[in-house]
Amino acid sequence: MSFQKTRIKKFILLIIVAGFSFSVIGCGSLPSFLSDEFKEKYKTDYNGNAFDWEVISDRNIYLYSGIVINALQHDADWLRWIRKSSSTVGVSAALFGTGLHGAFKSDEDTLTIVAAVSAIMPMLQNIWDAGGSSKAKEQGVKLIRDARVRFITSTDKGQISRSRTQHGSNLLNSVEKSLNITRDLIAQTIPSLDDLKIAMGEIEKAHPLKVVPDKVSINNVDDKRTIRIINGRVISASTDKSSIVTIVNRDSIADGGSDRVEIKGVPDADSDSGVAKGSAEVTIYDIRGRSIVVKVKVSNTPPEANAGSYNNPVEIGATVTLNGEDSWDPDKDKLVKYTWHLEKPTKSNATLSNISSKRPNFTADVAGKYKVDLIVHDGIVPSAKSTEATIDVRPNASAGESRDVEVDTEVTLKGVGGTEFEWKMFAPDGSIAELDDKKINNPKFTPDKVGVYKIELIVKEDGILSKPANITIKAQPVATVEVGIVEVVAGETTVVVGTTMNLKGSGAVNYSWLLVPPEGSNAKLDDNTISTPSFVADIKGNYKLSLWVNEGNLVSKPAEIIITAIPATLTVSITDASMSENGGSSTATVIRNTDTTNALLVNLSSNDANEATVPATVAIAAGQTTSAAFAVTAMDDTNVDGDGTQVVTITASEDNHASGTDTINVTDDDTAMLTISIVDDSISENGGSSTVTVTRNTDTTNALVVNLLSNDASVATVPTTVAIAAGQATSPSFEVAAVNNATKDGTQVVTVTASAEDHTGGSDTINVDDDD
Repeated sequence: MSFQKTRIKKFILLIIVAGFSFSVIGCGSLPSFLSDEFKEKYKTDYNGNAFDWEVISDRNIYLYSGIVINALQHDADWLRWIRKSSSTVGVSAALFGTGLHGAFKSDEDTLTIVAAVSAIMPMLQNIWDAGGSSKAKEQGVKLIRDARVRFITSTDKGQISRSRTQHGSNLLNSVEKSLNITRDLIAQTIPSLDDLKIAMGEIEKAHPLKVVPDKVSINNVDDKRTIRIINGRVISASTDKSSIVTIVNRDSIADGGSDRVEIKGVPDADSDSGVAKGSAEVTIYDIRGRSIVVKVKVSNTPPEANAGSYNNPVEIGATVTLNGEDSWDPDKDKLVKYTWHLEKPTKSNATLSNISSKRPNFTADVAGKYKVDLIVHDGIVPSAKSTEATIDVRPNASAGESRDVEVDTEVTLKGVGGTEFEWKMFAPDGSIAELDDKKINNPKFTPDKVGVYKIELIVKEDGILSKPANITIKAQPVATVEVGIVEVVAGETTVVVGTTMNLKGSGAVNYSWLLVPPEGSNAKLDDNTISTPSFVADIKGNYKLSLWVNEGNLVSKPAEIIITAIPATLTVSITDASMSENGGSSTATVIRNTDTTNALLVNLSSNDANEATVPATVAIAAGQTTSAAFAVTAMDDTNVDGDGTQVVTITASEDNHASGTDTINVTDDDTAMLTISIVDDSISENGGSSTVTVTRNTDTTNALVVNLLSNDASVATVPTTVAIAAGQATSPSFEVAAVNNATKDGTQVVTVTASAEDHTGGSDTINVDDDD
């Protein structure tokens, strides 16, 4: 709606609703029910005139159908209403509060009075009394007949402020002369409540009227009246012609009567929801003084949310079902929406199955406090947040596993399940053992008595205590098996087994032995319930012994030992590891592992008497396990022995004992060489000859080819080579033959030489006698 005017500095708002009551709608933004959809639907009035929905300057005056809906005005001194009181024009404190007393200010250039036409006549009736101007009365009647809303501005400072004590008629005339009527607006009845999208208050039936949701008819009155009610407030009253009408009409003024409406207990609007609270009572009077009472209840009361109550605590892993079924609506409206919120412990991954369900659930995955609140909605407004409900999820305490330990062995406990720990220990009688710290997760103690130690743990998480977790630590006696020997001779030794124990209880001690002999043995313990049983190891092998001791119901861990039975055996021990064949020697002894009651004669032998020799026998005296020392003597020869060292084994033997052996290395001092041997010392040159052989002193594994040479082939000759066969030390015989010549040379000495690889050569001589 445009206004043809200069600038407007101040606005005064007086909202007169339906001609029956006055109410100032609070300043602020455009009311939410004046939606774009609504304004589009009602673009024109019933005469087709366009409505101009707009904000005037920055004063925010919103207009609908000629009624000021909202206004923002910056100076409360300009909220004024003119009335006649003792011939004085003043400010109505009754309408606007005591803080608004004061005269009009003359230094302002504009005064704006906004009023619904339906309110003008009742006010004029008070201002213009019988002594007033008839012109003023006529003007008032005309205003009623025109049923117009007038927005009136004045630019005449003086006209408004002058003559405060002037008679009302003159004041009106003076103001009238300076009025600049900018526009008349046709008032239109507000459409139905459904169009405004505001829930209508319940209208109770009151005799003798029949009440429909948005209309009240007054019987026995010529013109039917209509009352429109929103949130407990009378918005408008109209005739069937849909024009705004005051109950007081022109005819009744002359008669001194009046139709009027009284509203008692008009509810206040809730600042948060905008919903009225309480109820109102509307009394309608007709011109004859008859009345009818319409009781108007508040349109809607917010529902009340109830998040339920729960049996605490619950266990980890439990499914918790929330219950909002105790939420309710005072108006008995159906709750159309539930909104849950879950506050959970830090490490929890819990989520609600459906935050909009009446009965959602979640899984309590960790210990701690889970807090829920609920908001419900009745389709109009939400409830306030419910009182917070708490679900305590109890932690699961674990004190570890029950176990058996040996007495005097330190025990470390391990608790889990919470952030705070409280341990208790109940020790057996006589024990002074204590936990080193009852407030940590891993306390320690040492059981000092055989018996059962009962352990209890309670953990705490977020102030919630767990159920007790209980374990037992059984401190057992300790047994140790002892024997004098671990290795025995099969068939001749009785094994006596003993025990040592760490027993700190007070009860009787029992023994339980178990012997597991080798396969084929018939060995048995003489008594498996005494502390020192015995048995005979009848064959060679391993004999396993196990012992349990028990005191009362507490049994030790098994103590075990293995006894090995070996056959009767002789052992040879040579003092030195090696000796030279050139005069070398060492000493040796023989040891028996059998009974020493009698002397024992032991046979000795060398596996290579060419390298080392021993005596034929040695005696082990009675009472002795070891013989007297005897000599191992090296044998010097001319042969080169392999790589230069020969290993000689010395053996000790006796019919009732397994033989024993030891070895010694004999170091060779010989050089590899060839030896040549000529049978005859001399031969005649006239057909004489002699037999020759070559001998080696080295290994005979392989054959050896020997080169032969005569130092004077004119006197005597030999073959070029001769072979010493494998396995042989000496070659086959070959001839050295004399050479017959005509020279008279007397007796000649001929040298025959033998040579071979890796050998020192050998030679021999023969005389050849001359026959010339």
